[in-house]
Amino acid sequence: MYYERSRKIVQRFDRMINLLLDEPNVAMLMKELGVSRPTVLRMINELRSRGYVVQTVHDTWGWRYAILHVNRNPVVRGNAPKPITRYQLTKSA
Repeated sequence: MYYERSRKIVQRFDRMINLLLDEPNVAMLMKELGVSRPTVLRMINELRSRGYVVQTVHDTWGWRYAILHVNRNPVVRGNAPKPITRYQLTKSA
């Protein structure tokens, strides 16, 4: 059914938000969510459009993603976003 598909998509986004708190790479997200690379990238873009600040980070292990915070206000230059915890994310939802 249509609603069942919508529910699964919402659950997938919720799962992705929790995974992003651990700063995974694309391969990890693909494996955990059971989706393709283009789908992971589309989901990240969708989260960004919904106000989540998802940052791409490069370190000695390669490229990974980190969710910094939920942007509920317009971005003000000079204000660096602060990392969030699982508690803060579940509390604000």
